[in-house]
Amino acid sequence: MRGWNAEGMLTGRAYATSLSAPAAVAFLALVPAAHGQGLSPQAAVTLTRGSEVRECQSLLPRVRPCGLLGSREATVSWATACAPQLPEESRETKVTILARPPSPTEWEYGSVAVEDELGSLPLAASGTASFTLLPGWRLYAAASVGCTDFTSGGAPPVPSDDPLGGNGGPEPEPRSEQATAESATISAPPRLVAAVRTGGTYCIRPPQTPQSLEGKLQAGQASGLELFIRFATLQQHPLVGNPGRAEASTADYARLRLYASGAGIKVSTRPNRRALRDPSRAVEMKVKPKRAGKLRLWATADGLRTNAKTIRVVRGC
Repeated sequence: MRGWNAEGMLTGRAYATSLSAPAAVAFLALVPAAHGQGLSPQAAVTLTRGSEVRECQSLLPRVRPCGLLGSREATVSWATACAPQLPEESRETKVTILARPPSPTEWEYGSVAVEDELGSLPLAASGTASFTLLPGWRLYAAASVGCTDFTSGGAPPVPSDDPLGGNGGPEPEPRSEQATAESATISAPPRLVAAVRTGGTYCIRPPQTPQSLEGKLQAGQASGLELFIRFATLQQHPLVGNPGRAEASTADYARLRLYASGAGIKVSTRPNRRALRDPSRAVEMKVKPKRAGKLRLWATADGLRTNAKTIRVVRGC
């Protein structure tokens, strides 16, 4: 049984299972029932974020390609119902995951679907589905139910002398009612996978050696840093996401901001525009720590803050 249908844009697994009767009743208690003699459509949905999942991604050779790269397990749970007198085939349930702005527009991240060898099957009235929440996304779930009564409504029957029992009048028009519910928004922050020193001016004095300074900065010396930031974008296929940089075609310059704090400095800057246009390069920034210590680095993408990385700063000349 396959579960997600968004033009191959999703990873993970999905499954639909019926909740127990008490659980379904408790879940639907979150939504008020319709009054009167209506079809009583009811819907409830929740979206929960799980722990990070280990994955592998093709980064530059000097960056470890496997580990916790920002993707998380997420689960959507739903329950829908119609009036008790309606048969099961009168209910149609839909569950969709949507991306919130700051994407340019609201966008469908995926929808729950169930298929077998004969094709699509009706979605169960209640169930759960798991999927992968990629770094940098804000998502919410929407569940809708349509209840249709095919046996009432329309014009009353017209008497007829048809010996076969036909009434000679119009068939009753089906009557439909719908209900929709939305979950709270969840998000996965972008992931700062690695921060790598790219070069700068250095002074070497005993007992320092070029090897002992590898991966470190020197106080008083300007250095370049590459930040490998992973976050999925609206235009880019979420299965691939962003392996370690922001391309000009998929990330606006204003979406990213880079930060450094410690070793006597505080830096807040935008990434180099030229680096953003070069697909072979990571996001770059320059720093000049004033004293020995630890320098913390992080970034924000669309207002979501990444984790921080620390680089050691040794005493300069």
